[in-house]
Amino acid sequence: MDQKIVDNVIAIVDRHTEAEARRDYDATMATFGATAGWKLLPQNIIIDGHDAVRAFYEQLIPTLDRLSVTRELLGQWANETGVVRRDRFAHDTPNGRIEFELVSILFVEDGHVTMEHAYGWPDESLRVLGFL
Repeated sequence: MDQKIVDNVIAIVDRHTEAEARRDYDATMATFGATAGWKLLPQNIIIDGHDAVRAFYEQLIPTLDRLSVTRELLGQWANETGVVRRDRFAHDTPNGRIEFELVSILFVEDGHVTMEHAYGWPDESLRVLGFL
C-alpha cells in the first residue's frame, strides 16, 4: 500500500466531510467527480447523480440542523480507494433525543469521491428526516 496515495484519499474525504459540516453545498458537490451517489443501507435508499445528491444534501442538512444534530468521529480506516468512517450521531425526534452509530464507506477515484454508502442509519431517524 502506497501511504502517499492513502494520505491523499484521506485528505479528499476530509475535504468532503468538512464541506458537509460547513453546510457548503457547492464545496461538497465539488468533491464529487464524474459520478455522485449515496446509498443508505439496509433501507436500500439510493440517491444517484449530481442533481439528486445535491437535492439530498439540501433536504438532509437543514433538517439535521433543526434537530440539533451532533456528530463525533469514532474511527476511520483507509486504503488507496476509499475511507471507512465510524461516527456517532445524535439528534432530536418528537419522542426525545436518539443516538446511533453510522458506518460510512466513501469511495474515491481520480481524486474525487464517487459514492458514499452509509450503514446503520435507524429508521426512526430517517422518518423524522422525511426519507421513509
